[in-house]
Amino acid sequence: HFLYNTLDTIRMSAVMNNDCETANMVLGLSDFFRKSVTHAKVILLEEEFSQAESYISLLKLRYSGLHTNINLAEELRYEEIPGFVLQPLIENAFLHGLKSKKCAGTIWVTAEEMSETQYVIIVRDDGIGASPEVMRRLNQEVSCRYGQRDDSVSHIGLGSVSWRLNNFFGERCHMEVDSQESCGFCVKITISDL
Repeated sequence: HFLYNTLDTIRMSAVMNNDCETANMVLGLSDFFRKSVTHAKVILLEEEFSQAESYISLLKLRYSGLHTNINLAEELRYEEIPGFVLQPLIENAFLHGLKSKKCAGTIWVTAEEMSETQYVIIVRDDGIGASPEVMRRLNQEVSCRYGQRDDSVSHIGLGSVSWRLNNFFGERCHMEVDSQESCGFCVKITISDL
């Protein structure tokens, strides 16, 4: 509560000084922290998307050239997922894809049904992409299966997300990455019902 109260005091000070930009940044940070601290290990997909939107709003306050397109299919709102799957993927898209392009570009975050028993979550960007060698290595790193964790993984965000998804969904989940140099990067998570 101390952190939230302090952030609210700073926000109110900014409002009283007619500094709307600072007030909005503090409000966004407070919202992000509140959702981060209260996250259970398993949450609803709509809560995960809400957390992702809070994170993106903070990025957009600093980087005006960042654009996003977020779409969660209505029928998937109540699907359960481990918390903090999207935020590391969005952060990777921004840091590794768009930052080298002067922090300008678009990140798409979508979840949609593929069939009655399968849905897909996609995080992609129109950034700098990656070489075939990097893609081969990344796909090896995200292919860990239930109960396994490879401590030699060099891409901590991707490896951690893959490990948590596989430990929650088991064989029902498949994660893969795709890219072409100068054409962006895509992380695709396919989840099936048994």
